[in-house]
Amino acid sequence: MSLLEVDALCKSYDGSAGAATLAIENISLAVEPGEFVALVGPSGCGKTTLLMCIAGLVAPSGGRVAVKSNLVDRPPPDLVLEIEITHPNLNKLPLFASFGIPEVWRFDGTAIQFYTLSGSAYVNATHSLALPLLTPEVVTRFVREGSRTGRLEWLKKIRAWARSLDVSEQP
Repeated sequence: MSLLEVDALCKSYDGSAGAATLAIENISLAVEPGEFVALVGPSGCGKTTLLMCIAGLVAPSGGRVAVKSNLVDRPPPDLVLEIEITHPNLNKLPLFASFGIPEVWRFDGTAIQFYTLSGSAYVNATHSLALPLLTPEVVTRFVREGSRTGRLEWLKKIRAWARSLDVSEQP
């Protein structure tokens, strides 16, 4: 199964006098897991349009885009933040999993917990997929500090923490 499949993708834009402008035509490609792909071409050749269609940000005029065999027709969320204080026994994780959301952060009023999608279910995670240097403990600490300090002081603390990170130590 290809990680990314683009099949006969076309995109045209409506012009000012009713004439359509063809941005990309009949683009097909497959990207396998572990492959590195670069789009190279002159300005105006359709690189950005192709990427926007692949991301689901622009609807193609024809053809299709699929990621892991799932049709792309809108941008997927990378992260859901669930604040569940009033109904903590209502488990929404299966719903999020059905949408293929790779990461969920849950706040129960006391602490943040990270979950990542593994197959069709979520498992506890020690780090964020979207922000790999972030842990549930750090987010919980900042949430608590935010309720005790002024907004400007709180933002300064977050910025100081972010500047102190060594990005070469990503998990």
